[in-house]
Amino acid sequence: MLYSLWRGSNAFARASWPLTMGKAIFTDVTPSVLKWAREDAGIPLEVAAHSLKITPEQLSHWEIGETKPSLTKAKALSRLYHRPLLFFFLPEPPERTKQPSDFRIFTTTSERMFSTELRLIIRRASALQRVYTYLNQELGVSHPTSQPDDYVDSEVVRAAARLRKKIGVTYDFYEDFKGDDPYFIFRLWRGRLEQIGIVVCQSRLKVSEARGFTLYSKLYPLIWVNRSDHIKARIFTLFHEYAHIMLRLDALSDCGHDSPVFRVHSAREKTELWCNAFAGAFLVGEDHLDMRIKALRLNPNDLQDESVVRRLASFFQVSKYVALRRLLDLSYVDREFYWALFRDWQQQDRRKALDSPRASGGGENSADRAIHELGSSFVRLALEAVERETLSSAEITRLLGMQAGQIPALEKALEKTV
Repeated sequence: MLYSLWRGSNAFARASWPLTMGKAIFTDVTPSVLKWAREDAGIPLEVAAHSLKITPEQLSHWEIGETKPSLTKAKALSRLYHRPLLFFFLPEPPERTKQPSDFRIFTTTSERMFSTELRLIIRRASALQRVYTYLNQELGVSHPTSQPDDYVDSEVVRAAARLRKKIGVTYDFYEDFKGDDPYFIFRLWRGRLEQIGIVVCQSRLKVSEARGFTLYSKLYPLIWVNRSDHIKARIFTLFHEYAHIMLRLDALSDCGHDSPVFRVHSAREKTELWCNAFAGAFLVGEDHLDMRIKALRLNPNDLQDESVVRRLASFFQVSKYVALRRLLDLSYVDREFYWALFRDWQQQDRRKALDSPRASGGGENSADRAIHELGSSFVRLALEAVERETLSSAEITRLLGMQAGQIPALEKALEKTV
């Protein structure tokens, strides 16, 4: 059952074994499944053929059943399409993984196609959501009240205030964690969302392709965040995507903490502007900002100072762009000051990106990677499922992408999480 949920397909109803023809071993794969797998991976025929070192005509013949691939080529197809070999023996193609709607507004027309990497991330996130729901139901976990009641025409300030109240965020929250590591703050926010039934996962992808997406569900909505992004950008994305959940949307977005969206030309841009405004209003609440300005005894002229903007950003654990935009939205600064500082920061950040590319995080061990990508809530649930024999040891290692001998290290790593 779990394997079916994780792989996103029904149990294999047919598995014809390879056919021997002379010295070569050919496979009796299902042609329509072969074509489906390529299209689902978003790989053009010519690109797939080039990767397999065959002609497009030869691959086309396999996909219409005129000829059969050898066992060696079938294994190559399995690696290329990221599907188990037995998948190609299904009697018919399964249902496609539901794709989030494209709400990206900065991606160019030529980049609007979902890359193979993005499709794989969406597929894995969808499977994670199904497994999370299944395990909670099997283990009898009481479901938290996570269903938001806010819509796109809701007043942003009220919507943000309701969420702050729901997850227990007051001005003292910022005072208590002032100066803490932003990675710790990200884990803290993530944990608060997981407590109200939101599944939060993350993995790496080019930031230019997407910053986050949501897969809506009445039981356990899912937020995916791009780990390749700056940590404070990810904090903002968490709540930008939560706004999509409030709208009951499966949505893919590239709009973030440094996106200067003002003019709205389409329904998609209206939605993204609202989600950005919600994230900013949640992270830097109007009353909390006013309290901080009074605590620092700042006058209106002080707020025209870049160092003051940075100090406010540091206190609220947001990027400098978010702090600056909130000051503009609440009329503490004017547009002239906003644009002058915004453009200056953009130039500085571009120079920094060229001088010091962001590390890929390649030194991470398996236990930390599982917790960072799947979330401590999901990992704890999976470990509990093994303890109660809902999952086998083989299933949890496949689920978490680690070996059985690494589970004790995982349990120890969990003790250090928020």
